[in-house]
This record gives sequence, C-alpha cells and structure tokens, in this order.
Amino acid sequence: MTFVKFQPAKEFDKSFYGNCGKFYKDFPNLNLDSGFTFSPRVDISEDSNKFYFELELPGVKKDDLKISYKENVLTISGEKKNLFKDEKEKELLRNERYFGNFKRVFTLPEGINPESIEAKFEDGVLSISVAKAETKTPKEKTIEIK
Repeated sequence: MTFVKFQPAKEFDKSFYGNCGKFYKDFPNLNLDSGFTFSPRVDISEDSNKFYFELELPGVKKDDLKISYKENVLTISGEKKNLFKDEKEKELLRNERYFGNFKRVFTLPEGINPESIEAKFEDGVLSISVAKAETKTPKEKTIEIK
C-alpha cells in the first residue's frame, strides 16, 4: 500500500482564502485568516433543575483543563497537546487532528446557583452541571383592587 503525502489543512486554508479573499472582505468578523484551531464540540441541555454541558475532549488530560465562572459567564479552557510534534523517528504522513489551546465561553441566564456548579471528566468527556436557583414565588396571592 502506498501513502500519498497529504497537504495539511492550514496550507489549503491560506491558498483558498488568498484566492477568494475579495469575497470574504465583506465579512471581516469571520476571522478566516487565523487558520484552523481546536474547538471542542459541546452539547447543552437543561431540565427543570439544571443546565448540562458535555464537551468532547479526546486526548486532553484533566490537569490541562480549567473551568471558571464569573458574572453569569462560564468559561472552559485548556490545551490539547500534539504528542507527535517532537517525534523524530517517524515521518508524519497525514494529520487530521487539531491541537492547541482552546476556550469556550457561555453566558448563562440570570438565576443560577454558582455554588452548585459541578464538573466530571471521564473517558474524554467533560460533563458540567449548573443548578438553577430556586425562585421563591408565592403559590397563591390575593391582589387588592384599588
């Protein structure tokens, strides 16, 4: 079996956007010139009591993750290290995985309990749960008519 050397995505990215740059000038906020970066996929769900975040982070170590919360903003950051970049004995024929630093930021709605945020990292999946704060509303109230 013969392997054909693969042109990395970053090289394709430069030539493609270089040739089509005039079309993308109308959309400066797309930030297409920065190349490809690693951004983990996330699923967000909720039930009546909590919000749930599940991020796919295969190959990332727990020690390389950081989760913070401030002013209704949940930030998840970390690094997926390229274990093959210092490999001297092997020649890389194809590289389809992305590596590097990442940061995902989520604005949460008002009325959550920051003390309840819990995180678990298992089998390459980071699971975060955030409890909604209990709003105490009276079950019944008589309204006076003036």
